[in-house]
Amino acid sequence: MSESPEAGVVRAMHSCDLAPMRQKLFEFMSGWLGGPNLYFERSDRKCMGAAHAPFGIGETERDQWLYCMRRAMHDQGVDPQLRERIDGALQRMADMLRSS
Repeated sequence: MSESPEAGVVRAMHSCDLAPMRQKLFEFMSGWLGGPNLYFERSDRKCMGAAHAPFGIGETERDQWLYCMRRAMHDQGVDPQLRERIDGALQRMADMLRSS
């Protein structure tokens, strides 16, 4: 996200230090993809709707976040068929979190 001008709007929505957000995303994705429920075991967890409610998430923010997720899957060498399946689910989740 920090390295891609294509994600400038969504990057500006985050604090300078992305480490805490990276950790939460890792923990969430772990459980969401069928691994350990690390995020859901946190005492400070929030449902995704509540966690994103304070932010104005429209099509631009959604599309930039999806760009980042797609690039990460590509950069990590995720199998193209698996990427396609995950992408569909990410699109549905990102649409659900839109507020504008």
